[in-house]
Amino acid sequence: MKSWVKVLLWIAVGIAGLGALGIGAMVRSGRWDQAKRFAGGMTQLVSGAKAMEEFEKSHPFTLPADGLLRPERLETYLQVCALLKPYEKPFNTWVAEHSGKQGDFREAAEAVSFLGKVTREVQELMRARGMGTRELAWVHRTVREAQRELADRQGSPRVQALLRILERTVRSPELPQTLRDSLAEDLARFRAEVDPAKPLSANARLVQEHQERMAETDPGELLDMVLGSSQRRRGAR
Repeated sequence: MKSWVKVLLWIAVGIAGLGALGIGAMVRSGRWDQAKRFAGGMTQLVSGAKAMEEFEKSHPFTLPADGLLRPERLETYLQVCALLKPYEKPFNTWVAEHSGKQGDFREAAEAVSFLGKVTREVQELMRARGMGTRELAWVHRTVREAQRELADRQGSPRVQALLRILERTVRSPELPQTLRDSLAEDLARFRAEVDPAKPLSANARLVQEHQERMAETDPGELLDMVLGSSQRRRGAR
């Protein structure tokens, strides 16, 4: 994942030219409210990005040698998710309405104002809890990996159906014995991976304790956007 700070700075630089030209035009045309919203959002983005960059320098994050997720850091992550959750629906609605369209300055002002407000609130929470964006990104990735482990262990109905088909195939006398032996080995390995009695990793056990809360507060793609992720995480809610 890219650093959130870099993403914010990239957004600010990318639309700075539009802002410089557009604000003057809007002031002359009487659209002062739009100009204020855009300028205010830009100010929040740039100042917030710089503040987080300084915070990252003073709070460097080193990956835990044991790879373990600490309960107190998971708590901060959950608080970030809960803060973002109310913005998820407006964010998704705005994206759906503007997808594939060429936006105008008003829409750019809306986007910048929205992003500025959301990131400011999240940054304030993170600084108060001593967590930088690099650590947040690591916790986010670790949580998703733990959720995938839990999902794999439970085994979806489709997976269970495929395993039953493989079991029947292994017993088929129409197949050569060498192929049946090879399929039997694959079946045993797949069964072990979804065996509910198999011990979970420490991270998966910790995440499992908070599954209900995570389902309630998961902001979906909005957190990925904040972190600068370019890939949508699917199927791990």
